[in-house]
This record gives sequence, structure tokens and C-alpha cells, in this order.
Amino acid sequence: MEFIDLGFNTAKRVKALQAGEIDVADLSGSDEGDAFQMLNKDPRIRIEPVATARVNVLRMRVDREPWQDNRVRTALKLCQYREKILLLAGMGQGHIGRDCHVFPGHPEYCQKPAIKFDPRKARSILMEAGYPDGLDVTLTIGDNRPDIHRYAEILQSDAAEAGFRISIDKISEQKYKQSFTEIDFGITLWRHYPLGTTALNLAYAADTEGAPTPMNETRWVDEEFSQLLAEANASLDLKERHRLFCRLQDIQTERGSIGIAWWQNRWTGVLKKVQGLKTHPSGYLLLDRVWVRKT
Repeated sequence: MEFIDLGFNTAKRVKALQAGEIDVADLSGSDEGDAFQMLNKDPRIRIEPVATARVNVLRMRVDREPWQDNRVRTALKLCQYREKILLLAGMGQGHIGRDCHVFPGHPEYCQKPAIKFDPRKARSILMEAGYPDGLDVTLTIGDNRPDIHRYAEILQSDAAEAGFRISIDKISEQKYKQSFTEIDFGITLWRHYPLGTTALNLAYAADTEGAPTPMNETRWVDEEFSQLLAEANASLDLKERHRLFCRLQDIQTERGSIGIAWWQNRWTGVLKKVQGLKTHPSGYLLLDRVWVRKT
């Protein structure tokens, strides 16, 4: 078995796989969508997908205007045409989200109805919030992920009907990572976590004094949410955790600080002679049941 380091450029891995120089290629990276499209119709190659909790989070700082008002956040979230976003930004690969940071594959996940794209309702809510002439906002994104850029552009177009005039500010990915907790309105990529409690504890929790924790980039703290999350953390009973998560998910969807349009797949490209390989959502390479068919 030989491992070849081709760096972070996914295109190099794609070319090496197509040339037969390697048998397996991890397709994750900022240009993974292009890699998927290049390999998906190659008859010599099989793409192994897996659903993950990796996600582009549309996040709003609730300690700054206009996002302090939940009505404004709710209006914006209703402007996500999720099916379109999944198709155009996620290439139709993944699962529709519903504005709570709990993935359908998490053991605690509570199934809920889909949220419909409704710019008319969003417009009405925005007027109720005191913006009869609409609202100007700036959406900050990093410059190296095409899927985030497409997400931002789709939202910009579809939210206009509701009265949101969204300007997109593209900054370097390095600058975004260094300052993401200080950005008012942005899209942050969050990695896969196997449990529903993990991301909630990292990104939406408060310390013992009730202040947002360092990774709480939106500064959203909800007393009922925090209490239920503490109960879920303390319980080993999966049925009880599931019951608690049904309410946790509702709270975050109804009055939270984020929009989640879709959950991303992860892909591995393999030559068809490679058998038994399955992509792991965390990127682990498990080869105990993998074999190569002689040609």
C-alpha cells in the first residue's frame, strides 16, 4: 500500500486518478464540486458518496442590528429556496436543512417537516419588523469555496423579492477564518461531527455566567435551549435525548441565529477495480474490507 501526497489541490488528485496513477482519491476540498462533476460521468471511475453533518452555516450576529430582531432573522431564513440551493450550490448531492444545526444522520435527530421557500411571508414579517421599504445588508464570505459563493448569489437573488438588498463582500479565506466570530452576517463552513450535541455545545452555548462561549460566532444564547442542551448532555438514554432534541431543534429553527439550507455529502473517487471501499463522513480511510479485482 502506497500513500501519495498530492497536496490540497483537488484537481491534481482528479488528474492522477483519471491517469491511473492512483487507485483512490479523497475529493474533499474547496473545489470538490468541480471534482465531482469531472468524475461523475467517467466510466472508469466510481464515486462513493456519504451523507455528512458538514454544512455551510448562514449565520447572523444577534447582538448587532438588524439581526437582534428575530423577525428579521426569520424573514431572511424564509428566503432560502432550499431545493434550488441544493441543486445549484450542492449539485443535488446532500440533504435539505431546516435551520437547526442537527444533521438527519445524528442519533438524536428528530424528524420535522420541511420549511417552504416563502418570500411573500418574509416580506410581510420584514414590514412588521419596521422595514416597509426593505433592508440593506452585507453578506461576507470567503473567496475560495464556489459552493458558498453560489449559495450567497442564490440567496441574494431570491431574497430581493422579500425586500432584502444583499451586497456580497468576498474576502480572503484566511481573513474570514481569522475574523469569522466578528462578522455580522456571513457563511461559515462547519465540519462533520458524529453527535448532535457536539456542534450545539461549540457554537450555541453559554458559559456559567450566561455569556456566549468563544466559538459562539452569532452570540445567540437562549435560556430554554441551554437548559435542554444541558439535560441532553447529561443523559445516556437515546430515547430521552431524542425527546429533548425535538424541542431543541424547534427552538433553534423558530428563534435561532442560523440558516441551514443543505447538508453536504463527502466523496471518494475510486477506480472500478477497487472493491469494498466506503467513504467515511469524517474522512477516515478504512481499508480492512477493501480489495482489488484483477483485470
